[in-house]
Amino acid sequence: MRMHKPVASAMLGVGLAVASALAGAQSVSLMAANAPGYWNGGIGEEEVLAMRSQAYAFPLRLVFSDGPRNEFTANVPVVIYDERGNAVFALRDAGPMLYVNLPEGRYTVTAQVDGIAKTQRVTVGAGQGRDVAFHWNSDAEALTRGM
Repeated sequence: MRMHKPVASAMLGVGLAVASALAGAQSVSLMAANAPGYWNGGIGEEEVLAMRSQAYAFPLRLVFSDGPRNEFTANVPVVIYDERGNAVFALRDAGPMLYVNLPEGRYTVTAQVDGIAKTQRVTVGAGQGRDVAFHWNSDAEALTRGM
């Protein structure tokens, strides 16, 4: 059976919302509109486990961390651009985990913490998920900030 994108997105959203509720996740946010569907959260062990259990459903999975101990960080502004430079997704308070449902293609992902922007290029392929980690507060960044 072939589903139209809005119907498939809605069904996926309902399924993931139910899965997170059953897993005990409390404040994971899952939204879908005209923009790609996404799942943003990962605060606390229950949310992390709930999100990881459904990670296969999202072609792009982002994780944000900061500091010498690679600790999760949240409230990260994120913008995803297609290969033409058009913004196809934006979220001002992502993290520490953000899963995005994007079609196949090449994208540029930009995220920012403490005024330091990082950019990574990503190719999303059919049937393949991509895990992308953003990390801030390396020794070089600390020197740049005068620490």
